[in-house]
Amino acid sequence: MNNDNLSAAGKTCRHALEIDPGLAFGHNALGDIYVAQGKVEAGMNCFHQALKLDATDPQPYLSLAELYYDADDLKSAEEYCQKGLALDAGLAPGYLTLGYICLDQDRTQEAVDNFQQFLRLETSVAAKHIRDEVAAVIEGLK
Repeated sequence: MNNDNLSAAGKTCRHALEIDPGLAFGHNALGDIYVAQGKVEAGMNCFHQALKLDATDPQPYLSLAELYYDADDLKSAEEYCQKGLALDAGLAPGYLTLGYICLDQDRTQEAVDNFQQFLRLETSVAAKHIRDEVAAVIEGLK
Protein backbone atom coordinates (compact mmCIF):
# COMPACT_ATOMS: atom_id res chain seq x y z
CA MET A 1 0.00 0.00 0.00
CA ASN A 2 2.88 2.38 0.78
CA ASN A 3 4.12 1.85 -2.78
CA ASP A 4 0.71 2.86 -4.18
CA ASN A 5 0.05 -0.65 -5.41
CA LEU A 6 -3.40 -1.04 -3.93
CA SER A 7 -4.25 -4.07 -6.02
CA ALA A 8 -1.26 -6.05 -4.74
CA ALA A 9 -1.81 -4.82 -1.18
CA GLY A 10 -5.45 -5.93 -1.32
CA LYS A 11 -4.47 -9.32 -2.68
CA THR A 12 -1.93 -9.75 0.14
CA CYS A 13 -4.50 -8.79 2.78
CA ARG A 14 -7.15 -11.11 1.37
CA HIS A 15 -4.60 -13.95 1.29
CA ALA A 16 -3.64 -13.28 4.92
CA LEU A 17 -7.33 -13.33 5.88
CA GLU A 18 -7.81 -16.65 4.09
CA ILE A 19 -5.09 -18.06 6.33
CA ASP A 20 -6.37 -16.36 9.49
CA PRO A 21 -9.86 -14.83 9.22
CA GLY A 22 -9.57 -13.66 12.82
CA LEU A 23 -6.73 -11.26 12.03
CA ALA A 24 -8.14 -7.88 13.07
CA PHE A 25 -5.13 -6.04 11.64
CA GLY A 26 -5.79 -7.66 8.26
CA HIS A 27 -9.40 -6.47 8.22
CA ASN A 28 -8.31 -2.97 9.22
CA ALA A 29 -5.63 -2.85 6.52
CA LEU A 30 -8.05 -4.16 3.90
CA GLY A 31 -10.51 -1.46 4.99
CA ASP A 32 -7.86 1.20 4.36
CA ILE A 33 -7.19 -0.27 0.92
CA TYR A 34 -10.87 -0.34 0.01
CA VAL A 35 -11.33 3.27 1.10
CA ALA A 36 -8.28 4.32 -0.94
CA GLN A 37 -9.91 2.58 -3.92
CA GLY A 38 -13.17 4.45 -3.35
CA LYS A 39 -14.98 1.37 -2.05
CA VAL A 40 -16.23 3.06 1.10
CA GLU A 41 -18.95 0.58 2.06
CA ALA A 42 -16.54 -2.37 1.75
CA GLY A 43 -14.03 -0.43 3.83
CA MET A 44 -16.60 0.27 6.52
CA ASN A 45 -17.50 -3.42 6.64
CA CYS A 46 -13.83 -4.28 7.15
CA PHE A 47 -13.42 -1.74 9.95
CA HIS A 48 -16.53 -3.06 11.70
CA GLN A 49 -15.20 -6.61 11.37
CA ALA A 50 -11.86 -5.50 12.81
CA LEU A 51 -13.70 -4.06 15.82
CA LYS A 52 -15.65 -7.28 16.32
CA LEU A 53 -12.34 -9.11 16.49
CA ASP A 54 -10.45 -6.55 18.59
CA ALA A 55 -12.46 -3.76 20.22
CA THR A 56 -9.31 -2.44 21.91
CA ASP A 57 -7.70 -1.15 18.71
CA PRO A 58 -8.45 2.57 18.32
CA GLN A 59 -7.61 2.79 14.62
CA PRO A 60 -10.78 1.20 13.20
CA TYR A 61 -12.85 3.53 15.39
CA LEU A 62 -11.05 6.57 14.02
CA SER A 63 -11.29 5.29 10.46
CA LEU A 64 -15.03 4.81 10.87
CA ALA A 65 -15.32 8.27 12.46
CA GLU A 66 -13.79 9.82 9.34
CA LEU A 67 -16.07 7.87 7.03
CA TYR A 68 -19.19 8.75 9.00
CA TYR A 69 -18.05 12.38 9.01
CA ASP A 70 -17.64 12.29 5.23
CA ALA A 71 -21.18 10.86 5.01
CA ASP A 72 -22.51 13.73 7.19
CA ASP A 73 -23.49 11.34 9.98
CA LEU A 74 -22.01 13.55 12.68
CA LYS A 75 -23.57 11.65 15.58
CA SER A 76 -21.94 8.35 14.55
CA ALA A 77 -18.72 10.14 13.61
CA GLU A 78 -18.44 11.68 17.06
CA GLU A 79 -19.32 8.43 18.80
CA TYR A 80 -16.62 6.47 16.97
CA CYS A 81 -14.09 9.25 17.36
CA GLN A 82 -14.67 9.44 21.11
CA LYS A 83 -14.32 5.66 21.44
CA GLY A 84 -11.03 5.68 19.53
CA LEU A 85 -9.62 8.55 21.57
CA ALA A 86 -10.73 6.88 24.81
CA LEU A 87 -8.51 3.95 23.84
CA ASP A 88 -5.54 6.13 22.86
CA ALA A 89 -5.67 9.83 23.69
CA GLY A 90 -2.38 10.37 21.86
CA LEU A 91 -3.75 9.92 18.34
CA ALA A 92 -3.59 13.37 16.78
CA PRO A 93 -5.84 12.59 13.77
CA GLY A 94 -8.71 11.82 16.14
CA TYR A 95 -8.62 15.35 17.50
CA LEU A 96 -8.56 16.78 13.99
CA THR A 97 -11.68 14.81 13.06
CA LEU A 98 -13.36 15.69 16.34
CA GLY A 99 -12.53 19.35 15.81
CA TYR A 100 -14.29 19.35 12.44
CA ILE A 101 -17.26 17.46 13.89
CA CYS A 102 -17.64 20.10 16.60
CA LEU A 103 -17.15 22.92 14.10
CA ASP A 104 -19.94 21.55 11.90
CA GLN A 105 -22.23 21.54 14.94
CA ASP A 106 -21.40 25.14 15.85
CA ARG A 107 -19.59 24.01 18.99
CA THR A 108 -16.81 26.50 18.34
CA GLN A 109 -14.91 26.33 21.63
CA GLU A 110 -14.86 22.53 21.56
CA ALA A 111 -13.62 22.68 17.97
CA VAL A 112 -10.81 25.06 18.96
CA ASP A 113 -9.88 22.86 21.94
CA ASN A 114 -9.69 19.76 19.72
CA PHE A 115 -7.73 21.55 17.01
CA GLN A 116 -5.27 22.82 19.64
CA GLN A 117 -4.85 19.28 20.97
CA PHE A 118 -4.18 18.12 17.42
CA LEU A 119 -1.44 20.75 17.09
CA ARG A 120 0.12 19.69 20.42
CA LEU A 121 0.26 16.06 19.34
CA GLU A 122 1.04 16.30 15.62
CA THR A 123 4.66 17.31 15.30
CA SER A 124 5.85 15.48 12.19
CA VAL A 125 7.49 17.46 9.42
CA ALA A 126 5.26 15.71 6.89
CA ALA A 127 2.19 17.25 8.56
CA LYS A 128 3.41 20.86 8.39
CA HIS A 129 0.84 21.82 5.75
CA ILE A 130 -2.13 20.47 7.73
CA ARG A 131 -0.77 22.00 10.96
CA ASP A 132 -0.58 25.38 9.20
CA GLU A 133 -4.15 24.99 7.96
CA VAL A 134 -5.42 24.04 11.41
CA ALA A 135 -3.60 26.96 13.00
CA ALA A 136 -5.28 29.26 10.46
CA VAL A 137 -8.70 27.78 11.25
CA ILE A 138 -8.11 28.35 14.98
CA GLU A 139 -7.07 31.93 14.34
CA GLY A 140 -10.18 32.48 12.22
CA LEU A 141 -12.43 31.06 14.93
CA LYS A 142 -10.97 33.33 17.59
